[in-house]
Amino acid sequence: MPRPTRYQPTSTPVPAATMPAAGPGPIMPASAPAPPIVTAATARTPSGCAVPRLLNMSLTMRPPIHIGGACRIIMAELRRDRALTAPPPRANLKQGPSPPRKEAVPMTRLIVADAAMRNLLAKREDAHKYVYGHALVLSGGPGKGGAARLAARAALRVGAGLVTIAAPQPAIAEHAAQLNAVMLTPLPDSYSLRGMLTQDKRLNALLLGPGMGINRAREMVPAALWAERATVLDADAITAFAENPVQLFGMLHDKVVLTPHMGEFGRLFPDLAQAAKDGSLTHVEATRHAADRAGCTVLLKGAETAIAAPTGETALHRAVGTTAAPWLATAGSGDVLSGIVTGLLARGLSPFEAAGTGAWLHAAAARAYGPGLISEDLPEMLPRVFADLGL
Repeated sequence: MPRPTRYQPTSTPVPAATMPAAGPGPIMPASAPAPPIVTAATARTPSGCAVPRLLNMSLTMRPPIHIGGACRIIMAELRRDRALTAPPPRANLKQGPSPPRKEAVPMTRLIVADAAMRNLLAKREDAHKYVYGHALVLSGGPGKGGAARLAARAALRVGAGLVTIAAPQPAIAEHAAQLNAVMLTPLPDSYSLRGMLTQDKRLNALLLGPGMGINRAREMVPAALWAERATVLDADAITAFAENPVQLFGMLHDKVVLTPHMGEFGRLFPDLAQAAKDGSLTHVEATRHAADRAGCTVLLKGAETAIAAPTGETALHRAVGTTAAPWLATAGSGDVLSGIVTGLLARGLSPFEAAGTGAWLHAAAARAYGPGLISEDLPEMLPRVFADLGL
């Protein structure tokens, strides 16, 4: 591919004879402060936005419509809240009040490793374990604890000061045989959970769902959300409310992160999932609507992981092309991701920061290991990822 060259906006029409019949041109960085002027001699996209056919424009910060799907290869449309066309001369403007402007679509941030991420992940030289929080991972019964152990180990590896698994008494011995640094506590019912959270204010991040079982999740989620701590809901904690999502939405708060894959997303937001599947909404747009409806941060897992906060802020992590991590398609990798996000919440990151940073770390750990990865390997690769970041 030819090297990018600087594009200088001009009002001179592009001769139609110079337009190629088809195919992309060189990729041009869009660094000008104002949109380029385009004329009738340019091509138009299906949505009616005029774009020079000789150019494919690339933005560092892009609206959701530009990201994902067919736009992975060529970005053929530039739009914020107005069409990319030359403004009419001032003399031709109609007098009177201006028509109402369409609400601008929030910009979507692409998640990359940068100085801001390193600052979030760095630890103070004078810190102790209680500075970095205490994560509580709720587990299912005997034979169901593997997912909780994966998540708990990931939370500890990502830097939570302490991590405890809370499980039914019959499952404690199973966990104890396979864990050392992760602590254990029996938790028979939701009444006990309320008491635990009331007595120990240092439990500042909770994870519910992985391996819990539908019935236990349905019982425990209201008690966890009642405490209004930073909370991740995944897997069974999402599916438990598939028949009545509104019940869950009424309990959620802005410290919660939902981490569904598309199947689980469809159980809570069937209309948005269908719109994302048929292409009427991008994954970013569907996730933004879901976060607004639920009143919490939503992380929609996939090769392109979309993240949205209830404020409308959105981000995208793209594990495709040179950043692909296909080895994450293995049992338990989602449990590790939810544990990473929980550990980051315990460390004090905001829900939106924890979700975005967690998605990047998750994929980076998979790339660091490579082929043959199983979920148990992911937490063990986080130290290498941190070293590569210079931490």
